[in-house]
Amino acid sequence: MADRKPSHSMAAQLVRRVTLNNDQSLVNKYASASRGEIVKDLLAAPPDTSIAPGESFKTYASGTVSWWVDKMLKPSNPLQERMTWFFHTFLTCNTFKISELMVADQLNILRQGCFGNYRDLLKKFCSSGALIVFLNANQNSKDAPNENLARELMELFTTGTGHYTQDDVKAATIALSGWFAHAWDGYPDGDHQKGEAPGTSKWNIPDTREVTFMGETKKWDLFSVIDKLCSMEATATRIASLLWFHLVGTEIPKPKADELGKWWSGQDLEMKPLIEKIVSDSAFDENYYARTRTGLEYYCAVQGAVNNSHPYDEKDLRLLSQTPYNPPNVAGWPQSQWFNPGSMLWRANFLRRISFPQASLDEVLDSCGLYSISDATLALLKSLDSKGGDTNKLRWLVTLSSPEFNAI
Repeated sequence: MADRKPSHSMAAQLVRRVTLNNDQSLVNKYASASRGEIVKDLLAAPPDTSIAPGESFKTYASGTVSWWVDKMLKPSNPLQERMTWFFHTFLTCNTFKISELMVADQLNILRQGCFGNYRDLLKKFCSSGALIVFLNANQNSKDAPNENLARELMELFTTGTGHYTQDDVKAATIALSGWFAHAWDGYPDGDHQKGEAPGTSKWNIPDTREVTFMGETKKWDLFSVIDKLCSMEATATRIASLLWFHLVGTEIPKPKADELGKWWSGQDLEMKPLIEKIVSDSAFDENYYARTRTGLEYYCAVQGAVNNSHPYDEKDLRLLSQTPYNPPNVAGWPQSQWFNPGSMLWRANFLRRISFPQASLDEVLDSCGLYSISDATLALLKSLDSKGGDTNKLRWLVTLSSPEFNAI
């Protein structure tokens, strides 16, 4: 791997990993800065406080999703959109059963809370109408328990498997009973108005018994259950490890994961210190192209490379197999699906829809953020001048299909 422009390589690698839109103005801005200085500057940037405009009670939130994609492509705070996307990959819902208003509400929770405290973010997320409906928590009552939210809260949002028992799931199910929300207008007697916050109703009576959860017996509720789970180092270790993989691109070794989790517990699960610590770690530099870009990450990177000249079309993200708020299951998108013949074919078909600007080889590589590139890729690109045909288009296609561009 050779550095084409050593003064820009480190900044380009960091921008590629902590943003989604491949902004070369940021690379140029940070070319002479240290990694620590760059991270501090990104974290100090004012957050984007604009609100996702959920407009209807329809159950397919295309307007909200397109609004968010536009924010990703033209962000006022690039790290904020990256962190919102990170949380959405495992704190997620599917629009097939929830309204656009609920999707917008949940997206606002993630965008406004992604730099704050994970415990606080999780409380808002788990009490959002979107999640209550999506995980059938509005069907969890004293007479008809539903374990979905209790189980996913532990398995996906906090400790992960191996740190709780089926008895803990049953106890948490009782503690989480009584919440009610609906996906759209029209319930009997007008008991719940548009936009009303989730709560209890005559259709969903809570079970108020004392239960033993994680070895402690008392009357629990949703928020005390979350407090308990977030006090466990297993939660800190798991969430910190997820962010490590998302930003560094490699699985964190278990001893280091345990150490990071213990440290983050001491930071009271505040996100900004965790982001800074991960990006400042020496492992961040050890592998320039560590994990494959997911479908949406690839879409945003291509759009950034061609200056967002390709109009947003929902079909593109469906073609790339990753539309926000349309995950394949409650756990989000598996990382294993992004580097295989199928995904490469999806990407090739997507590139056929792009019109490429005229650019020299250096301009293409700079636009794609490839300041470090393998000898093999560089040799192939240089050989295109002698191939004939539309050299400019071939140059773009080869660069955007290269192993380097397909990874972070």
